[in-house]
Amino acid sequence: MKEIPVRTNTIQIRLTIVFVSIGIIAASLLLTAQAPVLVARYTATTSNVSGAGDAIRIELLKWSTDADRDQLLNAWLHPAPPPPPVVAQAAPPAAGGGGRGGGGRGGGGDGTFKCYNCGEPGHMSRNCPQKQQNPGQGKKKFKWFLS
Repeated sequence: MKEIPVRTNTIQIRLTIVFVSIGIIAASLLLTAQAPVLVARYTATTSNVSGAGDAIRIELLKWSTDADRDQLLNAWLHPAPPPPPVVAQAAPPAAGGGGRGGGGRGGGGDGTFKCYNCGEPGHMSRNCPQKQQNPGQGKKKFKWFLS
């Protein structure tokens, strides 16, 4: 009676080994089928002006079809025309200003800029009426001495 369980254990072990080996063989066949196949290998030596030549190895992995050659020849003989040049057009001045006529820092060319001195819209700080009331404020005077 003890022989039957031993026999089923050995059968299970043998079946497991067979299935695992079949899986390994199938995986190796799938991996080698995806690898590129070497069609031809050429070796050449360059002829340098000074010094010894360098060895060059050329390996062909695939022969081209007639359609591939026709496509390459067509692209070589009839290249696509270059795209037209992009011409930058001047944009209208933005309400954040900057540059000539744009109101300078923080100002816009459409009269919506604010004064840096008083914060009121409609004029710049150099034309501020409050600044004219206090003409000496904010300016420093330097004296230069030469010895």
